[in-house]
Amino acid sequence: MITAYSKAAAKEQLDADVKGGLLERPARFAILFIGIVAAIFSMQYLVYILALLAVLANITALQRIAKAGKTARK
Repeated sequence: MITAYSKAAAKEQLDADVKGGLLERPARFAILFIGIVAAIFSMQYLVYILALLAVLANITALQRIAKAGKTARK
């Protein structure tokens, strides 16, 4: 959720298009899909993939916040 918010807030407040980061939305959905498929074999796989997805999504949000901060300083 914070990943999408950081992009929207930068667009609204700075009028800057903040794209990029480690994972875009399609990549996050692909990882989630892999987790759902892996859950067929064991629910533990889904837990691991969701934890990985949470960490990577937060890294993406932090990257976007940093990029928005650099844009704001210009």
